[in-house]
Amino acid sequence: MPLCELKETNLVETADYAKANSIINEPAFYWWAPLTLKKKNRLIKASKKQLVGSRYTFGIKIPNTVQEALELDK
Repeated sequence: MPLCELKETNLVETADYAKANSIINEPAFYWWAPLTLKKKNRLIKASKKQLVGSRYTFGIKIPNTVQEALELDK
């Protein structure tokens, strides 16, 4: 998988991988990975915030938990 696609889909995990394997100083990583690791908690919190709340697709409510899905099925 190309690095650009991996970075777009798993930004924080890719930066963690680069740091764990000591390749964070490579040209492909040094300009964005340290900044991403500094913003790590904020990015994770923002991604979780997008998932919270009721969502609808084509007018059908999408459940957030298994229990909510079972209640909707009833």
